[in-house]
Amino acid sequence: CWDEPKCKATFDVTLIASAELDILSNMPEKCRVVTDGLATVSFETSPKMSTYLLAWTIAKFDVIQRTVKKMRSGEETLVRVFAAEGKVKEGEFALDVACRCLPMYEEFFGCDYVLPKCDLLAIPDFAAGAM
Repeated sequence: CWDEPKCKATFDVTLIASAELDILSNMPEKCRVVTDGLATVSFETSPKMSTYLLAWTIAKFDVIQRTVKKMRSGEETLVRVFAAEGKVKEGEFALDVACRCLPMYEEFFGCDYVLPKCDLLAIPDFAAGAM
């Protein structure tokens, strides 16, 4: 995994899992086909990025969400917090902070947040501790 501009790539992610589960990746869902209880989910192509930034998860979550207006384009960024079932109320603070931080980062860096969404995952017992 090289973190150099010439080594970055776009990613086209397709995941297959039980249709009863939430299937997430960095980009918004492009297509979902359910056959025999399995969902095949394809996501929009990512911008160029380092491989270590590619993420996906498959689990059963509860979700809360809001949108934040991008400072320059005026487009909306979907901000979501996914938590274990019955625990989503504990994610309200994280959602509030994320919705306040995105505009501050946009102002500081002088550009809009590049992705159309920002997902936060509250996962119990994550071996790596954080990302």
